Amino acid sequence: MALERLKDPELRIVTLDKDVSIATHGQAVLCHFRGLTPASAAAILRRALGQLDARRPAIFFAVIETTSTPPDGEARAAFSKFFEDSAERLACAVVAIRGEGFRAAMVRTIASGILHLMPRFRVAFPKHIVASPEEAARLAKESLPALDTTALLHAFTAFSEMPAP
Repeated sequence: MALERLKDPELRIVTLDKDVSIATHGQAVLCHFRGLTPASAAAILRRALGQLDARRPAIFFAVIETTSTPPDGEARAAFSKFFEDSAERLACAVVAIRGEGFRAAMVRTIASGILHLMPRFRVAFPKHIVASPEEAARLAKESLPALDTTALLHAFTAFSEMPAP
């Protein structure tokens, strides 16, 4: 899908898909995982990051819904490469994994362990796995103090409510 400008001039849709949608807002790459995670999504993330001001740090802001399935080996490798290649550009990566109870806590713990313990994820920027977009935005602001968390959350909500074609 071509880049679209919406009511919020900083919100730009890169792709809307039933499984993974990607947008940018200011210096943030927004990613919404709803279903399968194809390896091709990493290339779209690269394109989205490339559309931001390269002179300023950026953040990766993602929300993983309870309907999302774990990425396969090819997708994990593609995302690992994206984060390795983008390490100098990213101020942080924050991922909110929705859900409640034991299963959600277990998924967050596993994701956090992968991001912090696997050698290929040992990159210089902070990485956070949390339970809500609000907590993710708060942590992103610690790495990028100029970030307007209210605008970011409004943009993510607007973006996440858009239907996939």
